[in-house]
Amino acid sequence: MSLIATPDAGTPVDEWDEDDIANDGFFPDIVMADAREIMRIDGTVTSARLRHALVEAMATVNDALDGWKQQQTTAGRATMAAVPCTILDGVSRNLHRYRRAVYCTARANLIERYRDFDNTN
Repeated sequence: MSLIATPDAGTPVDEWDEDDIANDGFFPDIVMADAREIMRIDGTVTSARLRHALVEAMATVNDALDGWKQQQTTAGRATMAAVPCTILDGVSRNLHRYRRAVYCTARANLIERYRDFDNTN
C-alpha cells in the first residue's frame, strides 16, 4: 500500500495525462510520453516530477548549446531541424542527439532521487 497516488507501473504510456513540453522555438519540443518510454520510467515517477526533470534538462542542454545556437541563427537557420546534417531514421542527427542529451540529463537527475536497478546490487 502506498500513500502516494501515482499511475500504476503497468499503465500504458498513452493513458497518462502528459502534455508535450514547449521549447524555445529553435530547439525541439519534448514529448513526455516518448521520454517516459525511452527512459523506461514507470509510475513511481509522477508526471509532475518527470516534467520538472525534463524542463531542467532542457534548460541545461539549451545553455550548453547556446553559442552553437547563436551561430546557426546568425546563419539564417531558424530551428535545429533546419541545420544541415546527416539524416538518421528519417530525422536530423542533431535532433536525435539533442533529445538523447535531454533524456539522459533528466534520467540522471531522477536516478539521484529514486532507487533503481541502475544503482542497486
